[in-house]
Amino acid sequence: MSAGLRPQPLPPETAVRPLRVALVGNPNCGKSTLFNALTGRRQRVANFPGVTVDRAEGEYRHDGATVSVVDLPGMYSLAPESPDEAIAVDVLLGRLPGAEPPDVIVIVADAENLERNLFLATEILELGRPTVIALNRVDRLAHAGMQIDVVELIHELGVVVIPVVATRGEGMDRLRHAVSRAATLPAPTLDAIRAAAGAQGAPAGAALAADQRYRWIAGVMERTVTRRPRPARLSDRVDAVVLHRVWGPIIFVGLMLVMFQAMFSWARPLADGIQALVAATAAGIAAVLPPGELRSLLVDGALGGVGSVLVFLPQIAILFLFIGLLEDSGYMARAAFVMDRYMRPLGLHGKSFIPLISGYACAVPAIMSTRTIQHPKERMATIMVVPLMSCSARLPVYTLLVAAFVPAITVGGLFSLQGLTMLGMYLLGTVAALGAAAVFRRTLLRSETRALIIELPPYSLPSLRVLGNSVWQRVRLFLRRAGTVIFAISVLLWGLAAYPRARGADGRPVPPEQQLSQSALGRIGHAIEPAVRPLGYDWKIGVSMVASFAAREVFVSTMGTIYGVADAGDSRRALAQRLRAERNPVTGRAAYTPLIAMGLMAFYVFALMCTSTVTMTHKETGGGWRGALWAALQFTYMLVMAYAAAFAIYRGGLLLGLGGGA
Repeated sequence: MSAGLRPQPLPPETAVRPLRVALVGNPNCGKSTLFNALTGRRQRVANFPGVTVDRAEGEYRHDGATVSVVDLPGMYSLAPESPDEAIAVDVLLGRLPGAEPPDVIVIVADAENLERNLFLATEILELGRPTVIALNRVDRLAHAGMQIDVVELIHELGVVVIPVVATRGEGMDRLRHAVSRAATLPAPTLDAIRAAAGAQGAPAGAALAADQRYRWIAGVMERTVTRRPRPARLSDRVDAVVLHRVWGPIIFVGLMLVMFQAMFSWARPLADGIQALVAATAAGIAAVLPPGELRSLLVDGALGGVGSVLVFLPQIAILFLFIGLLEDSGYMARAAFVMDRYMRPLGLHGKSFIPLISGYACAVPAIMSTRTIQHPKERMATIMVVPLMSCSARLPVYTLLVAAFVPAITVGGLFSLQGLTMLGMYLLGTVAALGAAAVFRRTLLRSETRALIIELPPYSLPSLRVLGNSVWQRVRLFLRRAGTVIFAISVLLWGLAAYPRARGADGRPVPPEQQLSQSALGRIGHAIEPAVRPLGYDWKIGVSMVASFAAREVFVSTMGTIYGVADAGDSRRALAQRLRAERNPVTGRAAYTPLIAMGLMAFYVFALMCTSTVTMTHKETGGGWRGALWAALQFTYMLVMAYAAAFAIYRGGLLLGLGGGA
């Protein structure tokens, strides 16, 4: 047993406190899936290590008693080498302030990889706490040419072993029963392994050496597992192509291109339906309420802001669907392996690829997932560049500008120019992230880059139920933000745009455009305009950019509020059409052009406009003044990159005669 790992005394049983259970195991053993099957929760699961980077908690009822379950991050031993493993060990040993150790530990072991999983299992059994082993994925044993004598395994380990198939919910009732009884059974002692260590001259009570532990595990495997020869698996033949030095990267880029193409072609009918619903709602409100402040608030403020963002919900759902398919199928770990050879020269570990790809969904959990990176400087460099990956919050901005200014023409008879443009924005962010990482690793965070060691899980067909739950959780989070943050900002912006009321010389109300210009929002915008005019932007874009520092998608809702796109339900006044039709009132020229749109998209590729991400960076880089310095550096360097990129695109385009609008 490692120094400092001492068995903890069990707390006295009470009738009011739930039984506390901790799920532990190696990465990718199916803990989160088992957690969902036990508790009915919808914890995110994926077929690659690093998904559970913090503890998730849930409950279930069994025999009239409440059982509280915590799903801990994956780990390989009780000697933590990364922050996520440290979280799991601290929970197991009751080291967290105000928290007691769990009453029962459930070790989740992958049946196909039992030998490797038993190393952690033996360490936990030596703690002497009530323990149950959930032998997961036993349905795969026949295909793998394996057979496990569960009765003999129970005899060898001295602990209850329950075969389960978490993806199908098989064995859950038996597991719940075993958990309830575990606290009343004698604690495991592993006398056999300790006797084996003593026979080799180890002092009583010592920590077992790794080679001693592995020799004992090898004996257990020999006595409990039988194997038969098996033919080459289909996954091996697939890996020969997917992991190829040439074809592997091409396949990855091809999958990304298909995803972005689908975000336009598949989502368009659904987006049109949502827009029609918003327009019908606006028309219904206009029919019931007379013209006035209340109708303007509901139609121009709430619907104009929130509705302009909701139309991008299908694209966001498709993005999460594709990412979920890649994760649950087992491809994501292979993508990390393929990309490792390209990332190592830049100073990034292959494990950094998983947080970077997760950044396509959201930077906040992606930064948390860097806890699986053991080396502090490699982890820090990954944190500093993850926000450059284009997250789902940028998607409404990209989609709006692409739909408004990129023609929907087919390229090569297969892909649309809009899909290729979207892919270009994501590639731009990815290349920028890798380049920024190279700079950090050669300056502030210089150290030797370690080799990648990663488990390649078997390919599996994603569960439609699990995949649907994962997509729904992400969609629900987006809807929650649309119903809270975006709604509140939209109402605030409406108030700034509506007041103070401007009057003409005759005392009558002025036209809407003049009212907007003279309102509080207009005055703020005109104050901002000198800073954004070098980029080709007017005060309306300037205001929308400033508002979107709360959340990137607020840019779209702000523009929707400014232009009142939901008013009267006129589909011709959808935001994309309004942007194309906008003219400078003085020159009569187009206010927004494809050149301006490209510069604006580049700005949003680089700029860190998300308070949640800044907060998470502060937390994960140490907190306090140290974390504040890293968060400030991250925000500043990304803002400088954003401004420089937008300036270069706009001014370069003008020099090439591409046209810069008003």
